Amino acid sequence: MRRNAPSLLCLLLLFSFLLGSCKNDDILNVEGTYSGRFIYTLAISSSGPTISPASIHFENGTFRSGAGKNRIPAGGSGTFKVSGKQIEFADTNAWTADFDWRLILNGTYTYKIQSDSLFLTRHTNDGNKYEYRLKRIP
Repeated sequence: MRRNAPSLLCLLLLFSFLLGSCKNDDILNVEGTYSGRFIYTLAISSSGPTISPASIHFENGTFRSGAGKNRIPAGGSGTFKVSGKQIEFADTNAWTADFDWRLILNGTYTYKIQSDSLFLTRHTNDGNKYEYRLKRIP
């Protein structure tokens, strides 16, 4: 048993080194302001997606998103929570009933981070797709 101790120690050291050197690009640290595009795709539309400018500001567990022309996107503000590969937005505003409320930044989105870019995507049961493609503003 004593002969295997150096081999076991070497394996443990190698394993510790590999764990410590792994880089996790999926750790979400979104503090700051992001700007880019909102892409809204209706499943029943043959005209293609609607693309509008969008921005989101994240600070201390809260968010604020600007409204676009014709409320595409509608904007929103409130709190957010990250869980796994998803961000859950909880909008705290009162809204009128004269537009598609799914254009409000609210509910659960999957996220992806690439360098200074943040991608948020939400698919609905009726086949619609809501996407934010944003870059961090320095």
